[in-house]
Amino acid sequence: MLIRKSHILYLWLAVAAVTLAVCCGCEERDVPLLIDEEEIIRYLSVTEEGRELFRTADLIPDDPYMLPCDSAVYRDFVDSTWREFDVAIDSTRTYNFGALGDHYAATTRVTDLFFVTTIKVLETEVPPETTWIFSEREVNRYGYFIKLGEDDKPYLGWKLWGFNSLGESDPPVNLSVTTADGAHTLAAMLARYSYQGPGFVLSFIRLSDINNLENGDTLIFNVSPRGGYEPVYYHLTTGATDAGFVTQAMDSVNVGYWVDTIVTPSPNPRLWNVVFIQSFMKPPSFQYVRGWCIPYRIPQ
Repeated sequence: MLIRKSHILYLWLAVAAVTLAVCCGCEERDVPLLIDEEEIIRYLSVTEEGRELFRTADLIPDDPYMLPCDSAVYRDFVDSTWREFDVAIDSTRTYNFGALGDHYAATTRVTDLFFVTTIKVLETEVPPETTWIFSEREVNRYGYFIKLGEDDKPYLGWKLWGFNSLGESDPPVNLSVTTADGAHTLAAMLARYSYQGPGFVLSFIRLSDINNLENGDTLIFNVSPRGGYEPVYYHLTTGATDAGFVTQAMDSVNVGYWVDTIVTPSPNPRLWNVVFIQSFMKPPSFQYVRGWCIPYRIPQ
């Protein structure tokens, strides 16, 4: 009987020792706290559509271009960029998205400020005359998000649903961008932003409605004066071509009327693409007026 009690005592001691070891070895783990705003910002930084539609690289490349007003050669150099996010989430209620059901919605404004040095070289002078022009160019883009998944999904379930690069106001000129065959008209003005996201005042173009172009499509740009604005602008177009990202000045055909063409790459390795338009006051002011992005897709 004494031996059995000893066995029981040793058994209890062993169980106690194992329990103590397990308890001592189990430290409290840090569970990361995920925040909707941060996950939406991360979405724009790591997803393919976020990186391309909201990119800053090559919006202002440093290749040379010429303006219709003189024979000088211009080059823009981005000295630095500054970015700010403004995320607005309506967490008070869900909205009905038809067949998708009821979901939360959010918008994000992405503000990019480019600090640019423009070098103007007039090679007809001896020696060549060089002028440095400094400018700050602000570009705003907006994303409309729907929370289609649960908190255990990537980015807490948020999905980019719509795109806007004009805010609530059109640029100071009328701009039409079409493919050479007339099959597509791109979203260059607010009239092409046909999606009114529930819960917010901005209009967007849904990602699913962004034009699907072919490799090597030619884009035709036509600018005309807009009522109430003096036609005192010139315009730069930046887009991807077989030669890389290039900037070129639109050609003036009359006072306030400008035209341009861009031939898209063939093949184009990017699913999501933007053409960047910049408007300026005519020289000698060179004052930056507005910049906005026009999206298109190349199915891969």
